Amino acid sequence: MAETEKSTAPTVETIAQLLCVTPRRIQQLAKEGVLRKDIRGRYPLVVNVQSYIRYLQEESRQGASGSSEMKNSKTRHAAAKADQEEMKTQQMKGELIGVQEVIEAWANIFTLFKSRMRAIPSDIAPTVRLAKTDGQAQELIRRLVDEALQELSESAVKVTPGFNRRSESQETG
Repeated sequence: MAETEKSTAPTVETIAQLLCVTPRRIQQLAKEGVLRKDIRGRYPLVVNVQSYIRYLQEESRQGASGSSEMKNSKTRHAAAKADQEEMKTQQMKGELIGVQEVIEAWANIFTLFKSRMRAIPSDIAPTVRLAKTDGQAQELIRRLVDEALQELSESAVKVTPGFNRRSESQETG
């Protein structure tokens, strides 16, 4: 009987028709190891029908648990897409800025802070000499530091969405 089955093993088209799938799907299943083909490229009938039935049974068992995974995956994908659209909307409204803009804004803040703090010694030197006690000198220093901090807190740092120093220098260079 095995000899007869080998000689009458169907072609990919015939086995595809029998299993209600496309010839391409038969080739995929063979590549995945679900179906077997002989050296002539034919598919032994009984072995492959049984293999395909076992494959479908296993898929069905996994499908019961896998369907909730698929549903969760689709839900996560839809949520991610909605989040992405929301971020685009916020960005267009100027409510959301990119990481590069935040980095540049902080760089501007620190540059302003550094220059203001470095100016304190030259601002304070003439007046601290006039202090008669350490307490007076400390009070003068504290007042100038507080003034500098107040000035910094009132400074506006402009953030330009979409601005990128690298791209600007590339455009001008």
